[in-house]
Amino acid sequence: MGFENTQGSVYINHSKENTLAQIYKAINKLSQIEWFKKSVRDTRAFKVEGFSGFT
Repeated sequence: MGFENTQGSVYINHSKENTLAQIYKAINKLSQIEWFKKSVRDTRAFKVEGFSGFT
């Protein structure tokens, strides 16, 4: 689906396509996995506009 782990439980999608639609597709697929449903309490999405490598 194009998501890349950046830190801990944070994943970023660098795609130029409709990323909100990709988020919903990922949530839909993951919600069909029984152990995932039991393990994850909530999912959050936000838009990153000025991503930099500064740490």
